[in-house]
Amino acid sequence: MTLKLLTATLIFVLTAQYASAEEGKGFIKGRALLPSGKPMQNALVLCYQKQNGSPPLPERYWRVPDSVVPVEADGKYTVELTEGEYYLGLIGRKSAELVPGPPLEGDILILLKNKSGEPEVIKVSAGITIDTGTQKGSVYRRSALNTVKPTTVEGTVKLPDGKPVPGAFVFAFHSPERGSRPVFASDKTDRSGKYVLRVDGDGVFYLKARDIYGGGKPQPGQLHGVYGGEEAAQVTTIKGNKLKGIDIVVNQTDRPAGK
Repeated sequence: MTLKLLTATLIFVLTAQYASAEEGKGFIKGRALLPSGKPMQNALVLCYQKQNGSPPLPERYWRVPDSVVPVEADGKYTVELTEGEYYLGLIGRKSAELVPGPPLEGDILILLKNKSGEPEVIKVSAGITIDTGTQKGSVYRRSALNTVKPTTVEGTVKLPDGKPVPGAFVFAFHSPERGSRPVFASDKTDRSGKYVLRVDGDGVFYLKARDIYGGGKPQPGQLHGVYGGEEAAQVTTIKGNKLKGIDIVVNQTDRPAGK
């Protein structure tokens, strides 16, 4: 994995991983396998702090993880996390490119669940290593989204001249404040710029669109925009309903003079 790719993978990292042991931090380790029983490769561990949002449920929505860590070539992983309660999942890419973002058709997913079939809550304590054992993944199919009635926000990402922007992402935030973290992410927009953003039931959100799956200040040449323009507008969702016509205009970040 190149440094550039690893940096992109860790764009949304909340907690520094693999740092030297510090007070107040514990570990989760385990091993991830493909459905065939071979080690999962081209994979990421996805860590979600319970206090930050809904449990991850890929068949309903894609919650943005609070931290991500690459899986080793033998399928093993060790994650260092601040004390607290977490959900844990893994995603293995069908392609050899290790990139963040929602699952694509044919990717391999693992979500640690309890005996009741609900996402398992893992309590991380300082200086303690929790071994989750070995988990075997399953193939992600888009048809799984049809097993439940999702709550969606739909619209188009476009340029100021009205041209659609394919390949962009839309993110849902609880706050319009700069520096806040996204809670849900859409798949890439299609050729017509259309997006479908799935969220968890009733809620009030603020939407932002970018041409990359990432956070931080947009870099020169990148596209970004906020629903509502200069004054971010609220989007209110109702469980099981579709909210349509929420279009977002994106602009290109200025390049330095002479570039």
